[in-house]
Amino acid sequence: MTEHFFASKRMETLYPLPRSTAIVTQSENGPCPLLAVVNALLLSSEIEPSDLNRPGVGDVGGCTTEGLTRCLFDVIDARLRRRSENASDEVRMSAEMAAAEAKSATSDAARGLDVNVRFDDCERFEFTREMSFFDACGTRVMHGWVVGEGEHGGESVDAVGRDGYNRLTERLIELRTTVMESDTADVSAQDEAKIPSEVVEANVERAGDREERELLEHAMKLSLEPEKSARDEALARAMREADLIEDFLNTTASQLTSTGLAQMRDRINEREYVVWFRNNHFSVVTKLDGQLYALVTDQGYLHEPDVVWEGLGGAKDGMFFTSKFEPFVPHAESGPEAMTATSASSASSPIPDAFLRASSAGTGESTTNAFEPDVEKSDHALALELQAQYEAEDRLRAERERRRASERSAPPTVPYADQSRPSSSTSTIGARKTASRKKPSSSKSALDSSCVVM
Repeated sequence: MTEHFFASKRMETLYPLPRSTAIVTQSENGPCPLLAVVNALLLSSEIEPSDLNRPGVGDVGGCTTEGLTRCLFDVIDARLRRRSENASDEVRMSAEMAAAEAKSATSDAARGLDVNVRFDDCERFEFTREMSFFDACGTRVMHGWVVGEGEHGGESVDAVGRDGYNRLTERLIELRTTVMESDTADVSAQDEAKIPSEVVEANVERAGDREERELLEHAMKLSLEPEKSARDEALARAMREADLIEDFLNTTASQLTSTGLAQMRDRINEREYVVWFRNNHFSVVTKLDGQLYALVTDQGYLHEPDVVWEGLGGAKDGMFFTSKFEPFVPHAESGPEAMTATSASSASSPIPDAFLRASSAGTGESTTNAFEPDVEKSDHALALELQAQYEAEDRLRAERERRRASERSAPPTVPYADQSRPSSSTSTIGARKTASRKKPSSSKSALDSSCVVM
């Protein structure tokens, strides 16, 4: 197993008790299933940051993949001991076998999971051995990719049914194949409907009457009509079902629906920490006063202590919040020179180098010590500058769209001055991959690739 180091981010948490803790941040190739479970356990006070390292080492500002796995092994063993207390030998043996299986699944999860969501319920997944480790660690896992009658229509609900993603795509291929084969069969049927010339000639010679020939042709056509009618009906059903399935998958390519969000709000308890799967990535979601919040674990925000949660759905969707669930307010302003420097840095990488490196005072050399106070201050300012830059670009982009809409009937009199600015980059994500801008308003901007096999 390749070892990576994942930096931790200190934060204050209010629940279950106000205290200081830490979360583990996500790099681009991190084992997001393990990170999500560990962060959920850290936030719920079931483990401490020091548990992620070897005994006696304490909190070193992060952990390795091996540390994540070992910590979850300890959690599984602790839950096994609680289940085995005062239990019969049979129950104890069964629990030990389940724990051994869960540990093996945990090790496999570090390399990726085969996740197959089912579209009828936010808590339904196709059961696999790898998915069992969530239950073994005591964490609930949900998704928001759910079909609903009010949102998608009753026909779509019937077409999608209780199938998972894998089975649904297989059915779509089967239905499209059926339609293609039916077209070929229609051509063959038309050829069969033609009366062989020798049959016609024999009957004409025998009857000696043109009317007899026409009656014979009509009778042969009628004999084929019931079969053709049934085939046409089956073909129409197959075409309609395929269209409904394909439309659902295309319109919900973000893997999040209003029906799914509503189910999650209903199922997640207040102040509960739940693992959430979306776009091949696992993260943590909680609920406070009926509003869902997703944990921001992108390593790009490692040195911004006040960016901890992102609103999920509702009026607060996409907004950043502090660890106390207060709206994030930037506490530094960015100047034009800083904006230019940040733009050059962000053009080559979704996470600017300045987030991870800062010049050593007086030497001009680079350092990778991300925990020195002067580096934290520099990275903090650069994060705010980057966010301000993207907000400015969004405003300019909206202004361009408004102008284009108003000037369609007349040529523009003044060229735009900002067309040289870099546009937002895109990436493909999920089983039905879609383009999305990489900008600071998304906590998944650098995390949606290669986390999970689906």
